[in-house]
Amino acid sequence: MKTISKKKLPIGIDIFEKVRLEDFYYIDKTGFIVEQCFESYLRKTISIILKYAIAYYKKRCKDMLL
Repeated sequence: MKTISKKKLPIGIDIFEKVRLEDFYYIDKTGFIVEQCFESYLRKTISIILKYAIAYYKKRCKDMLL
């Protein structure tokens, strides 16, 4: 039967080298952070474009009715 070794939790440890060398539990979330920033950027960009498009067409329709 294979034994599973439990890793320690790095509570209160702020030195990354120590976390890696002493075999603490670690999850790399770099990709997650990049993904969240990119999605946020896209949402903001799309909302700005939509606001400009709505304002443009409202003015254009208003001018056509006059």
